[in-house]
Amino acid sequence: MERAIKTSGSCRAPAPNPPTRGPRLWGPPLRATPLQSGQLLVELLVAFGISSILIPAIILGFISGTSGKVQQEQRLKATGYIKEAEEATRNARDTDWVNVSTNGTFHPIVSGGIWTLVEGTETIGDFTRKIDIADVSPADLSKKQITVTVSWSNIIPTNMTSTFILTRWKNISSTLVASGTLLNFGSGDWCAPSLSLANLDLPKSGVANAISAIQGQLAAGTGDNAAGVSYANVSITDPASPVTPSAVIAGTYDGFKTNDVFTEQNYAYLATDTNSKEVDIINLNSISGGKYAEAGFFNAPGNGNASSVATSGNIGYMTGGTKLYNFDLTSKSGSRPIIDADGITLPGTAAKMVIYGQRAYITTSSTSNQLVIVDISNSSNLTIVRSVVLDGLGGKSLYINSTGTRAYVATASSASKNEMFIVNIDETTLNWASLTGAQLTKGTYDTNGMDPYGIVLVNLPKVVIVGHSAEEYQVVDVTTETTPSRCGGLDVDTGINGVSTVFTTAQRAYAYIVTGDASTELKIIEGGPGAGGGGGAGGGLTVESPALDAGHSVIFNRIGDITVTPSTGLTATYQIAVSTDCSAYNYTGNYTTAGGQIPLNINPGRCFRYKVTFSGTPGEVSTSVSVNYSP
Repeated sequence: MERAIKTSGSCRAPAPNPPTRGPRLWGPPLRATPLQSGQLLVELLVAFGISSILIPAIILGFISGTSGKVQQEQRLKATGYIKEAEEATRNARDTDWVNVSTNGTFHPIVSGGIWTLVEGTETIGDFTRKIDIADVSPADLSKKQITVTVSWSNIIPTNMTSTFILTRWKNISSTLVASGTLLNFGSGDWCAPSLSLANLDLPKSGVANAISAIQGQLAAGTGDNAAGVSYANVSITDPASPVTPSAVIAGTYDGFKTNDVFTEQNYAYLATDTNSKEVDIINLNSISGGKYAEAGFFNAPGNGNASSVATSGNIGYMTGGTKLYNFDLTSKSGSRPIIDADGITLPGTAAKMVIYGQRAYITTSSTSNQLVIVDISNSSNLTIVRSVVLDGLGGKSLYINSTGTRAYVATASSASKNEMFIVNIDETTLNWASLTGAQLTKGTYDTNGMDPYGIVLVNLPKVVIVGHSAEEYQVVDVTTETTPSRCGGLDVDTGINGVSTVFTTAQRAYAYIVTGDASTELKIIEGGPGAGGGGGAGGGLTVESPALDAGHSVIFNRIGDITVTPSTGLTATYQIAVSTDCSAYNYTGNYTTAGGQIPLNINPGRCFRYKVTFSGTPGEVSTSVSVNYSP
């Protein structure tokens, strides 16, 4: 029986078995499994990741190797340029400190065979070089901070710097000699005043209240009433001691009440109560019948009176009320024009004015601004430097010493406060502008009930204060200015309205006073060293040294050796000054034979000089001072 078998699909003969060796030559292609495909992808990603790390590193390595060598070469060159700039700056300093004294940015060049610094930066190939000069901190005028910078942008922007300090290392010494004749200044004694010398009755019966004196000549004026002359010119003889000087009226001028008088050799200036001629100018070379002629006048703005008047060169100065005005004196004739049209307004009613150098010193009635200091260097724009507050009542009179470093101020009488103040007006004093009135006050004195009208400084040193009530003439020893003390005085019960002093060519010293005594208004008092007079101690001699001109701005370091001749019986005290233009000298300090450091606050400058005051045995005297400075 046959069995039927059901099949589906097609029937194929079975394939023969493949060879067991050799390549596969037939059959369908092999296919990767899913597992094998994922493994391959991972391997590719790993390969790419490693390549992304290694290839940049390899490239950077090549670049770094190349650029590092270039940078090293650049740094070596920059170091050389820095060293060269350092040496050039030092050489410029050694040639002259002025070469490195100005702050700014510079670069070095060779000029005339020496290194010189010129402004700005410089380019040297791929490099930029500069030298920055700046002040050091804290400030020191003998030092400069130097910063040398070299920069370049080749491959990588880079800079190198070097900072160091340069000093004025050179020290030069020079010797200055000052000499003169120390005089005796007569046989009187300031501390033992006497009214035994000549008195003079001024014309008419007015009360004299203004006085001004120069060698051989005295001017007096009235202001309290109209019964006297406006101005009396008095000639005074100058005999050798012990002959008494004589005083005679040389001429007069009338027409005004005079509140103040200022005398020059050929002219007198009257501060009047006349609104159209607050200052009247008298020609002392024009006289007829004993009467002087008017040369000119100054009519100040407004309708006030003049309280004080003074001149300096070709400029006149007038105070009236609370105003200070200046006027042109290039000619003395006619109406003199005002210079600073607005003048300046003072913090109180002006009392007395003194001109010294580029300053006007004015006392006012203000109890909080008794001393006002005005800068007059720009005549078209007067300005107040500062007002000094003193522990007293309103200002009355003042005197400025010969060096312009002290003001002697008299204030109104007070039962609880002092009336005389010694004020430091030396503007070279450290922080002077910020010091209070109390800090500027060096010493004070109580006049014990006397109301001051006038004050002057005389030799040795002494201060004479005059006024009304109590002891009207008082002499104060200010040798130690922190503790002034009375050393003598006089009672003049009619009151003393003014005082002036003169050291004459005959070696005698006098104080002239005008009083309320209607028959002998003018009185002469001889002062001097005392101690027997005639041939005793000298009265004092002040001389200035020649100027040491360094040729340009330098630092003056210290005073070295000091010698004084004769070496016994003589003392010498010194003040010093440094000037930038060798024309204006503001003296400061108090040096003795010990010498001393010259303060930085008066440096730098071009010229140096000193002022020396001798006291002791009269005769020929000299001193030499060694000064050290750094160019």
